[in-house]
Amino acid sequence: MNVSVEVGSTKPLFSYGGISLQAGCLEESGKGRVDLQAEGLQIEADGTETLTVAQSTTESETRAVDLAVGVSPTYYTLTRAEFTPEPLKDYYAIASGEYTVVPAGTGALPFHLDLVQYARQAKNGKLLDCLVKATYYPLSS
Repeated sequence: MNVSVEVGSTKPLFSYGGISLQAGCLEESGKGRVDLQAEGLQIEADGTETLTVAQSTTESETRAVDLAVGVSPTYYTLTRAEFTPEPLKDYYAIASGEYTVVPAGTGALPFHLDLVQYARQAKNGKLLDCLVKATYYPLSS
C-alpha cells in the first residue's frame, strides 16, 4: 500500500495479529520527519534499515535491527526518517527497512514487512506531505 500523509497528521497503514501500524508526518523542533508507529501486543522484529538524508551532502547509513517491544497500549515509534529544512534547498530523508515481525501471544503467524518512508520539503523550506509504502505478508510456519 502507498499512503500520503499530510503534515501534522497520522494515517493508519494496517492491522494484523494484534498489531496496528500508522504513519505520522511532522514538522517539529526545526525538523521535518516521517514516523512509523506501532501499537498493540508484544512484538519481536529483526532485519535491516537504511536511512538516507540528502542535504548539503547525501549521507546513507545501513544498520541491523533487533527489536523487542513489550506490551504497549499506545503508539510508539518503530522507525523514523528526519531532516532539517532549509529554504532554497532540495532536502529529503528516506528510510527503508525489511523486517520479520513475530506477534507474541496472539497465535498470528510471523510476517514480513517492507517499509519505505519519505519526508521532503518545498523550495520555501516547508515540509510537503510525507509518503509511506508498506508491503506485508504472513510467513508460513
